Amino acid sequence: MDIIFWYVGQGPAYRKYQPTDYFSSLRTIRSRISTGQFFSFGSHVAQAIASAYSMQDLRQKEAE
Repeated sequence: MDIIFWYVGQGPAYRKYQPTDYFSSLRTIRSRISTGQFFSFGSHVAQAIASAYSMQDLRQKEAE
């Protein structure tokens, strides 16, 4: 994450673009990182749902 701040910060430091562009590009990068983290968590949710269903099936078999 630090390398992102450094790389994006080089633009305003060398007057390649305006400081407002810095914040908009940083916001875009951070949103992409957050989206990646969200979708990487999806497989864990799917495993949790599958294990919950299997526990329910075991519980029904014990009741019979």
